[in-house]
Amino acid sequence: MMPRRIYRLVEWQLHNAARTAERCREAVQDALDAAAPGGGMGGMAVQSGPGDRTAAAGLRLLEKGRALENAEAWLACIRETREHFRGSLTLQIAEAYYGKGVTVLQAAEHLNYEKQTINRYRDRIVTCLALLAASRGLIDMDQALRDSEPGSWRPPRLNMERKGRRAGT
Repeated sequence: MMPRRIYRLVEWQLHNAARTAERCREAVQDALDAAAPGGGMGGMAVQSGPGDRTAAAGLRLLEKGRALENAEAWLACIRETREHFRGSLTLQIAEAYYGKGVTVLQAAEHLNYEKQTINRYRDRIVTCLALLAASRGLIDMDQALRDSEPGSWRPPRLNMERKGRRAGT
């Protein structure tokens, strides 16, 4: 069972993928526009940074670096997850639910499936994306388990004595 916090984080990324991609493009374009002649740093009478416009654009991107890098890494994971499920029903359901901004019930009605079926396919794509993101360091699974509610996750205990068998036999 995936901790609820991680599930929500991954779903947030899926719901907001288009908006995140747009913001990444805007951040890069803003840095380039600011360094262009007549705009931003290039049009200032007094410059406090390097006079080279390319260097100025690079500095602006570095300022936004960590957040931009993190957002682009999430987008890369989402692209790879979509590629993994390409041509499958899982991707069709994910695009209907996450891509159109509808509720689970609306997606189920649109695709003529039960809500439970939509949730099962939703779990598949969220789990795949969470594993990919965790493998790239975007999700700290150890921290998530420590932060989760007490008692929400426990490793399975094997108690063979209860079932009339002795342990080790």
